[in-house]
Amino acid sequence: MQEERGELFVYNSGAKIYLKDRSDVWLIYHPTDSGDLLKSSLMHKVCIIASLKASVVSKNMLFFDSLSIPPLIIRSDAINDEENAKEILESALELRSNGVALFAQNDILELLSSPQDKGNFLEFIRYCDECISKVITGQVLAGNSTLNGTQALGKVHEKIMQGISEHDSLLLGESVQNLIELTLSLNFSNPAPFSFGFDSNTEIDEKTQSEVYLNLTGMGYEIPIEHLEKTFKIKGLKKLDPTPNLNHTLSLEANQTKHSLPLDKFKLPLPTILESLINESSSFEEVQEKILERFNAAEIEALEEELMKYLTNATIKGALNEA
Repeated sequence: MQEERGELFVYNSGAKIYLKDRSDVWLIYHPTDSGDLLKSSLMHKVCIIASLKASVVSKNMLFFDSLSIPPLIIRSDAINDEENAKEILESALELRSNGVALFAQNDILELLSSPQDKGNFLEFIRYCDECISKVITGQVLAGNSTLNGTQALGKVHEKIMQGISEHDSLLLGESVQNLIELTLSLNFSNPAPFSFGFDSNTEIDEKTQSEVYLNLTGMGYEIPIEHLEKTFKIKGLKKLDPTPNLNHTLSLEANQTKHSLPLDKFKLPLPTILESLINESSSFEEVQEKILERFNAAEIEALEEELMKYLTNATIKGALNEA
């Protein structure tokens, strides 16, 4: 409970004991700006609604008990005569199961009934149940329906609750760390520093995470293996040995043509593999056939691209000589 001091206290034998003043009581709770710690809690709301519902049900049962045998109302013109009124009253008192009574033709007998409809009572009970359901499940976050649900509504509600849970776990982790630090300080002289946090399972979509890590690697950043093991829940991750790739061994400088010279006088440094093929072949067609026989698809693409540059240079040079 709280009072003017704004601090939690408990009653013990009629006396108020403030928890903050007691050294034998640990008071650890997450700071909040949402108001009173107890009155703003979900359990407090559930208890209030349940108590209101129980009170209404109890009062309604008392109302039913009082009207289980409703009063009998008699309207008669004979009540002016004392003897007739007495006989009518005695006849009314004898009206029980299988009872018989004699009344005048114009006498009217009525049972006292409540003007309230039972639908109002049932509607209020249903309203209380809906409020409790909303407080516990947070259903009002995605919609106001508590009777009929849909898959789309459930998906949206699950997404919202997941975000709230992740946010709460990050905040509560700070308070729990304070509790652990206090516990360690009472049991150890020099506790090692640490960082506590709940596993909120934020990396659920592994495909999306893989794409993010791939982009970071392409930008030149190295992802720690420990982080990958924690994200994908795989222990013992190891890096593979890098495999040489011909596309990376051919430098950009060697693949560019800077002078339009004939093939036999080309002065740029050529890749060793392509140079040996050209020297042992009598035509470009023969060079291309040897490339197809000796290399894989990735290497063939790189070598044929370089070979086409030589063909273009030779064609241009031949056209200039004819001119």
